[in-house]
Amino acid sequence: PYPLCALPPTTKQWYQRRVHGDLISIMNVLTHLSIILSISSCLVLANESFSGMGSFACYGDMSITFDKSSSAGEGEGFVDCQPSWGSPSAPPQGIIADGADGSHWVTVDDKGYGDCDGSIWYKTDDLGLGYCDRKMTVDDGHQTRLFCGYATCDGYLNIECSMLSG
Repeated sequence: PYPLCALPPTTKQWYQRRVHGDLISIMNVLTHLSIILSISSCLVLANESFSGMGSFACYGDMSITFDKSSSAGEGEGFVDCQPSWGSPSAPPQGIIADGADGSHWVTVDDKGYGDCDGSIWYKTDDLGLGYCDRKMTVDDGHQTRLFCGYATCDGYLNIECSMLSG
């Protein structure tokens, strides 16, 4: 019930310390909150995609379906490239693609995938680079081939890239 100026000095000092302490606590909470938000914004998942004409190279796990094959390892068809993560010591799998619009795409390991419908050339090994460190399966009884290897394709691309940004 007393005005602030009429309070005994010890009560006035207590009140000032209390208000000052509350302000510091609020500022500490706001500071910590802004730091947490800054860090989390750097680790936001960034998904990018491309659909259009272009060319790509798949280094890793894939399946190929031929519409027509002129000879072993090439022809018109569909490549479904699903690079995977093998182990920390294994070379990465991935996709390198160039869109006809001038865009350039690179996915690494399991952080992206893509497909291409067009002119295909493939090889059922990793070109000596070591990224096929898993068991390879080839289904030679059908037109679909499942394997780890290398393939190029010129045609219509769909690329999805899901990497951490920051």
